[in-house]
Amino acid sequence: MANISASSEKMTNKKALDFVLTNFADTLPLDVAEKLENMVVQLEKRSTSERKPSARQVENEKLKALMLEAINADPERLFSVGEMVKEFEFFPSDITPQRVSALCTQLVEVDKLTRIVDKRKVFFQSKGV
Repeated sequence: MANISASSEKMTNKKALDFVLTNFADTLPLDVAEKLENMVVQLEKRSTSERKPSARQVENEKLKALMLEAINADPERLFSVGEMVKEFEFFPSDITPQRVSALCTQLVEVDKLTRIVDKRKVFFQSKGV
């Protein structure tokens, strides 16, 4: 039996089905082989289809734009996540500090904000307009 875990690539459902079909096609019942081939086709369709962003992703993009605008309005100020949650009125009432932190981290990754740690407390500051 071939060792399929030797490669460094991630084992996906498609790769697993291809492996079974390639190595065991002659021992599989015909209806099982057809079903597995149909599953491969479905996986290929799903992976090639273009997806539009989810409602949450669209909302996150709007929130990030509003956050940048608010933070850039006072470029010298350091904002903590807690302060943002309390002060920024455009946030939905059910937003969590974890989500705001994740949005800030995304803005840091695209070089829009600076992350500053002072005495184990994290702050975010504008990179400038």
